[in-house]
Amino acid sequence: MDLTNYVKPELIVVAAVLCILGKAVKKTGVISCRYIPFLNGAAGVAICALYVFATTKLSGAADIAMAVFTSVTQGILVTGLATVVCRVTGKEKNVTQGNTGEDAERQTAGRKAQGSADREQK
Repeated sequence: MDLTNYVKPELIVVAAVLCILGKAVKKTGVISCRYIPFLNGAAGVAICALYVFATTKLSGAADIAMAVFTSVTQGILVTGLATVVCRVTGKEKNVTQGNTGEDAERQTAGRKAQGSADREQK
């Protein structure tokens, strides 16, 4: 399967940008991890829209509609690609460190539960 059949080759780099954006937002802790894919999706569609509208000659309503459709479609595809790449590379890191992704999630959940129990005792 050739990825360029679905995603424009110029926009594949956006997946790497979204992966980095997601990891940076996750490290800051400002936004809950469950909302990061939505943030990446919005950013992906916006970046793809910038590219499509900058490189497309718009001469009528049909061209504008096609540019909007292309922007949204490419943004969703690039966001999905970024999510898959980030999850695969993240699990490989955990496995090389001796943890599977599930073990790391269990450890994180255990630490959160312990922190809640400690706060309730105080």
